[in-house]
Amino acid sequence: MKYIFSTLAVFLLACTHCHAQKIGSRFIMIDGPLEEQKRSYFGKVVCSGDDYFIITRYVKSKVFLEKLNTQLQIVKSLEVTEFEDADGKARKFSNAVYFSGNVYLITNKYIKKKSSINYYQAMDPILFELSTNVKVLDETDLSGKRPRARVGFMGMGLSNMMAEVSEAGSVLIFSPDNKKLLNYSKGINKRDGPDFISVKVQNANFETEWENDSIALPYNSLLFDIETAKLNNRGDVFISGIEYNEKRKTKVKNIPNFKYHLIGIFKQGKEIKDYEISLEDKFITACQYKFDGEEYIIVSGFYSESDARNVKGAFFLKVNLLTRAISNVKMKAFDFDFIVSGLSERQQEKQKKKEEKGKDVELLSFYLDDIIMNENGTYSLIAEQFNITTYQTYSAGVNGQPGTWTTHYVYHYNDIIVINISSEGDINWMTKVNKHQSTTDDGGMNSSYVYNSKDNCIYLLYNDHPDNLTQTEPSKFRSYRPGRETAQMIVEIDEKGKMTKELLFVSGRGEVELKPKQCARSTGGDMLLYSSRRKEYQFTFLDFK
Repeated sequence: MKYIFSTLAVFLLACTHCHAQKIGSRFIMIDGPLEEQKRSYFGKVVCSGDDYFIITRYVKSKVFLEKLNTQLQIVKSLEVTEFEDADGKARKFSNAVYFSGNVYLITNKYIKKKSSINYYQAMDPILFELSTNVKVLDETDLSGKRPRARVGFMGMGLSNMMAEVSEAGSVLIFSPDNKKLLNYSKGINKRDGPDFISVKVQNANFETEWENDSIALPYNSLLFDIETAKLNNRGDVFISGIEYNEKRKTKVKNIPNFKYHLIGIFKQGKEIKDYEISLEDKFITACQYKFDGEEYIIVSGFYSESDARNVKGAFFLKVNLLTRAISNVKMKAFDFDFIVSGLSERQQEKQKKKEEKGKDVELLSFYLDDIIMNENGTYSLIAEQFNITTYQTYSAGVNGQPGTWTTHYVYHYNDIIVINISSEGDINWMTKVNKHQSTTDDGGMNSSYVYNSKDNCIYLLYNDHPDNLTQTEPSKFRSYRPGRETAQMIVEIDEKGKMTKELLFVSGRGEVELKPKQCARSTGGDMLLYSSRRKEYQFTFLDFK
């Protein structure tokens, strides 16, 4: 989904009454007021105009569409939790989207054992009023022998700007030009056989261009996992997934037992093309794709020599959609110094001995978040190291009762790597941003990062320990922990791979902290940040020059 920030930045800079502070020379930061409201959290930015943002926000169990002015104050608010229809059934909030220049509220009505109906309703962003004309977007029959389950396959990435998964489980997928819409569902197949999917492609007026309720994918559902679904500007649908060979194991006799597939659905569902993505005897451990015009898809990601969870290096290739030919296949292994950077001396020495014995030295637990298409024609891969560990605590019983064991989950969001690749697939440079974030039993709500790209530069924002700003030895970085004094860091990586770290702002104990997973970024290069703590929250606007 694309956010429109075109003339807003100019307007904000012209507002002399705005609180503005220049940070470095690349952007201006504008803070909104500190607001107070219990159990409130930010949903997303739906769109923006010359002097406003429209957002979704949740307060307890209620959902609101809200309008922010140039000072990031809420000037209008509309509850959209649910609506009662004439039949007495409730339409509940599902989503709010910006599609082909218009704002739409998406609601869902569930009729037990009969159907699930999605509706769309236009909204005037200036008057901030909903149209009284409510129309059916799509209907899923739940009474047949083969019911449909609306499922959104968005992978692990932070970056999927084209898909909108609703609370009702439906998935709306937009074309890159935001002029076509895909309604996608997967059949519930209880038997050993192929997966069936249902697709409906609509234009900017929600008119159906084509639909097919029973497209059989060419693989057994027991051995094929769908990962993502995408729609191109022509209305063709693409499904990516993993096929296992005979058994659902990642390797057999130390060789890969799975393959990545990209399945193209053309000619209104009448033609299916299968593009196999493989690197001979290497494990593809992460894979994403982007449309490159109408004829090509570029596919890039990570590979390993030994395991489906590790990362040895990066790969790149191009797929010709017409001929199925695969070209520009390039692979590059990470060098030893890159892999061990940020580790302690003891850990580096351990990896060195492992290398000397001829064993594979690879990165662990990195998830590919996005392929960024830069303005100079290069591509940037961005990935983060993530894993979950557990431990147990014991509470003694009272009055002769037995004690209890409690399992605790620790969420580790650590290093970020950025890799720049030329248009021909050659790796220009790679860099690693060392960070340590470790939190317990909170889902990692304040961890991870948000990124932005502008003028061939990548910007990363995340919470960090304040001591790490002046620490030059990454192996001595202190781990971020929420609830204490926190530094909100911003890292710039320029088009040559040079990294610069700066302090954005500091949160003291008990003050609001950045929520990276709830921040919004625009393709135009601006960002809306969200910070909160208990019953307080605040918006911040970053205008990149």
